[in-house]
Amino acid sequence: MKSNPDSTGAQSIKVMGAGILSSFGEMEWSAAAHPSDECREMGGIKRDYPDLANPKLMSFDARAAAVQPYPITTYQPVMFCGESLTDVKEKISEYCDNMERAFHPVYNPITQTVIPSRHIRRLNRTSTADFQAEKQREYFDKLEASRANYDISSV
Repeated sequence: MKSNPDSTGAQSIKVMGAGILSSFGEMEWSAAAHPSDECREMGGIKRDYPDLANPKLMSFDARAAAVQPYPITTYQPVMFCGESLTDVKEKISEYCDNMERAFHPVYNPITQTVIPSRHIRRLNRTSTADFQAEKQREYFDKLEASRANYDISSV
């Protein structure tokens, strides 16, 4: 999330969200003016996005954020920024209020469950599973090759 420029005119970034706050490295990646090479390497950025020095910062758009594919084994190459927490909350509320809904939730007090009022139309799923599986396969292939090339007699 962006904040006002500091005395030098540079924007400072504040981060929010459970996923990002649980990772010191991803906090550096997302908020530092110049993330360290160690940060980029540890987060898989140097390997998967070698030309990316900083994440691509996009103005927060709830609709775009909802459909943005994201890798699960590296830091995020794209981050969404709001002007303030209030700005983000308002945009999420507006997005939710204007969503096309083919159903509405119905609470059943007897069973204490919530069910849809009619059959639900689902969006096509976007998945990075194949991409992630390929990256994992490459990683383990490289690891195996480096082990095969390691000559224990030279130690």
